[in-house]
Amino acid sequence: MKRYQGYSFKPAVETIIRKVAANIGVTVKYIVWDKNIQTAGINQRGRIYLADVADDAVLYDIDVQRYAGFAVHELLHRKYTDFAYGADDTYLGAMHNAVEDAWIEHTGINDCLTGNISGLLSALIEQMVGEAMLKVKDWTDPKQYPFIFAVYLRTHSQTYVPIPAGLEPIIHEACNRVLLCRSSRDTLGLAEWIVAQLRGLSQNPNQEGKQEGKQGKQGKQGKQDGVGAPGDSGDKVADNPHKSPGNARAPAAKQRSVQVEPSLKAPEGKGGAGSWNEGSSLEKQDAHVRVKAWINDKPAIPGKLRFEVKRLFDDSGIHEFQKNRKSGAINVNALHKLGITDKVFQRRHDVDGIDSAVVICLDISGSMFDEGKHHPSYPGISERIINAVLTCNAMLDTLCKAQVATSVVAFGTGSSVIKPFEMNTVKATTRMNSISNGGGTNDYFAVRYAHKMLMGRPEQRKICFVITDGMGNEDDVKAQIKIGERLGITTIGIGIQEDVAHVYPQSVNVSDISDLGTVSFKQIKLAA
Repeated sequence: MKRYQGYSFKPAVETIIRKVAANIGVTVKYIVWDKNIQTAGINQRGRIYLADVADDAVLYDIDVQRYAGFAVHELLHRKYTDFAYGADDTYLGAMHNAVEDAWIEHTGINDCLTGNISGLLSALIEQMVGEAMLKVKDWTDPKQYPFIFAVYLRTHSQTYVPIPAGLEPIIHEACNRVLLCRSSRDTLGLAEWIVAQLRGLSQNPNQEGKQEGKQGKQGKQGKQDGVGAPGDSGDKVADNPHKSPGNARAPAAKQRSVQVEPSLKAPEGKGGAGSWNEGSSLEKQDAHVRVKAWINDKPAIPGKLRFEVKRLFDDSGIHEFQKNRKSGAINVNALHKLGITDKVFQRRHDVDGIDSAVVICLDISGSMFDEGKHHPSYPGISERIINAVLTCNAMLDTLCKAQVATSVVAFGTGSSVIKPFEMNTVKATTRMNSISNGGGTNDYFAVRYAHKMLMGRPEQRKICFVITDGMGNEDDVKAQIKIGERLGITTIGIGIQEDVAHVYPQSVNVSDISDLGTVSFKQIKLAA
């Protein structure tokens, strides 16, 4: 059985969703992973919602299949459901949802929209019934009836729940009628018919004689309607292995209903920390870069900082060719220099150690630009953002000279990769000096995306620096830091004119760029 960790599980599920969507001819704009969602969902704009899983969660093929089943169901809504048809009454709305779900699944299976669609959807119902059988104590309670219909109207599945006496003929007829539905308008009409039949049930089901008479009348009516003949869609009702839990009763005027959708929750202890929407939160590389640089200062990088960083990363492995040598292997790219110089050789230079990769997350939210005192060289601009950019430039330059692979992610409302790993430092510094106000603060996404980038790196040591004022999604970020630790990633906060220790357990403070000469990075324990 194939295993997935959370950070690879989500891309696998998203790939399946987009392939299925393409097969059935619908569009998916964004896929949102949310820790608070109780079931899957889709809206009219093609945004799918799924229960988030933690990056370090261990999942299996069966979990991929479960999520894929939920996604297929939601894509069927996208293809067939007319969201303009709804019900004002809560109970009727739940019943309409039950009918609509069964209808879109029937239609999708009959149209053979994608491979194994019947198996995926049947697995959903089995899960739904399994959860209900553990939780429901009274199946005669009218709030359970929409759920009961949601199960039995899916005649493509052989899954059962107890049926209160008196509901059988209504379910029988509804099973036949749902096969005749062609639109959401039809399913709403069927839901209205079902609720009308339920309203006609006895209000006093404990009176045996009356109830039996009622059942007999309904049974006779059902027979007159041609329901119950061998081989029709009501066979599932007839084959129900459960004893009747009692007599059905009419729902109250303002009857509540249980959820008719199967619940989609991350496996126990494997839920994510927040909301993850890479499609909308990750912006283009130039999204936060102005046309011209507006920060002209160059950070004076203290020798102490270079020394501290070099010492922290001095066991990083180095594998490179030293060029312009007088001996060694011929450098074919330097042959055109023959006759001008004899330095046309190169020699492999290897230093054993632990390779390191660092992603720096740079906070460019509104509070970084607008709060605090203004910088003397930049009227109207907060010192905070100037010091943040200069600190980022100093860290980047120092890390690169220590042979550390680096990348920079700028974050506000959205995030953008200002410096990919392969970009040189000079170009990256120019881009950071052109940074623009990013608006809000989605630091959680930035940190989690930085962790995702680091998990794809071959280096053994992985570190995320976050240069910020610490004003953001504190709880979600703290949870993600712990997840990162379990994946071997150390996250370090660099507070700009703020103490960020309440969010980042490993942190330092920088009030001014000159503080980099006194900050003791050696106190930070970096994970190997």
